[in-house]
Amino acid sequence: MKLGDTLKRAPYRRSWPDPATHALLQACLHADARAVDGWRAYCRSSADLKHIDEKNFRLLPLAWDNLQQRLQDDPRLRVAKGVYRRTWFWNQLLLRDMDRVVALLQDASIDVMLLKGAALIRRYYRSPALRPLGDIDILVRYEQAPQAADCLVRSGWRPSKAATIKAQRPFYHAAEFTRGQTRIDLHWNALFALRTPRGSDVFWERATPLAGTTRTTAYTLARTDELFHTCLHGARLSRNAYSWEPFPAVRWVVDAAQLIRHGDVDWTRIEDLAQRFRATLQLRDAFGYLQRVGLFESDPGPVALMRRWEASACLADRWPDRLHYDLSLQSSPPLHWLPLPSFRFWPTYRMLRFLAREVGGEPAAPWQRGAIGWVQRFVSVDLEIDNLRGAPRAALKRLMAARRGHRRWIVPKQE
Repeated sequence: MKLGDTLKRAPYRRSWPDPATHALLQACLHADARAVDGWRAYCRSSADLKHIDEKNFRLLPLAWDNLQQRLQDDPRLRVAKGVYRRTWFWNQLLLRDMDRVVALLQDASIDVMLLKGAALIRRYYRSPALRPLGDIDILVRYEQAPQAADCLVRSGWRPSKAATIKAQRPFYHAAEFTRGQTRIDLHWNALFALRTPRGSDVFWERATPLAGTTRTTAYTLARTDELFHTCLHGARLSRNAYSWEPFPAVRWVVDAAQLIRHGDVDWTRIEDLAQRFRATLQLRDAFGYLQRVGLFESDPGPVALMRRWEASACLADRWPDRLHYDLSLQSSPPLHWLPLPSFRFWPTYRMLRFLAREVGGEPAAPWQRGAIGWVQRFVSVDLEIDNLRGAPRAALKRLMAARRGHRRWIVPKQE
């Protein structure tokens, strides 16, 4: 079976935005008549701009900035202007907290790399108001993650899980910390797909210093790596083992647009990373949409890359690529089950074992060499229990807490 035939089946385009969101993206991304046409098409499809879903809400600041001179008398654009102002204020608070955390970690001699929105705002967006932030993503080296977590806890940041970072590292790529209204995701792996001690070395090797972040220097991904990371995190369907949101995270499209328009993308590097992480099918989806929205009109590189993928008939027969694609685009569980462990255990274990052997060496813990022990340990860490006998009670308590809309903050165990 050819790759083209595989991509025309049901999974193809599941990560693409719906027609209304596609129209709004046109309003955000183009400087010609397509922007005005896209805005009007979006307004026709949305009865009330004051009650829109979150994925589209996050695009409104960029739409207002792009259309304010062309549609000055459009009353519907005033809603987007209000979101623009709100985003500017909120992002200023988050970026202030981010600078303090970066300085805190660097004072402890911990290398810090900014990921996703915070890094993109500092390098590619004209104003912090154009890219809404939900949290701050910070990457530290795998071996420094426990030390970084201790620094955050001592400074008043509260972890979302009681398990130590050492216990979490084999199962997660990041841990969540909050203080006040600010949430930080402390990453020890840049990608969820590969959670091994050396899994992110390929990104650290080309990290770019970001001067002016704090009194010292933080790092960001190199531009080509940033585009790969943006597409891989963004082109997904729903909340699952490779996704954290119950809706398509379409803001990845505008992030990718900023990176592509700044040029200097090494498409050979993109191809190598896709093969390394077995993400070619997922990137084929992402690039297909970026081409559709008009971002590859002046660059033959990605078009040639997609043609090579299309011509590679054997690619569709590689089970790791198909498995990675399926895990990235699987359906979302019902909302009331989200507090429970959401891995598809055997496919996820199979994928991690393969990537660990091929890319990052053997997994860090001996019990990962067996699927049953891996699942047992993961459930214990996720539900924060000492053994599986307490799993039913812990699961019931978590479901009841989620139903009440409460979130339980806990005191972390000591490393």
